[in-house]
Amino acid sequence: ELHNIAAIEKRSLEQYAAVIGKNYTTDERVYKILKKEVIPLYNRFYSLLKSIDPKTVEVKELHQIYVQAAGNINEGFKIKMLGLEIKDDSIIVRGNRKIEKGRVGVDEWKEQLIELCNKNGVTQKK
Repeated sequence: ELHNIAAIEKRSLEQYAAVIGKNYTTDERVYKILKKEVIPLYNRFYSLLKSIDPKTVEVKELHQIYVQAAGNINEGFKIKMLGLEIKDDSIIVRGNRKIEKGRVGVDEWKEQLIELCNKNGVTQKK
């Protein structure tokens, strides 16, 4: 089921990456992309992700890691957008920390997914 929604997450994260880091130009641009592109797409992805109901306990536990991480990213985007809107750097930093916490959680999920695949002889496609 993840394959069906992965493109939504990817598009959202690509839109975000296009306005931060070396691609940063203005806070207004970041705000606009968060509001019009990133958050609506990520909200959709997150909602669909939460609706997935894995069948085994092992996969359910793994899925919960992803759901929690995605929830942190989703919340971080919203917090950052608020900080940009009211021009409060401390809120922007809080949003960035939440996004980073989510990213670390997604990395953990990926590592555990690879381990679970290897344990069960499931071949992986990149």
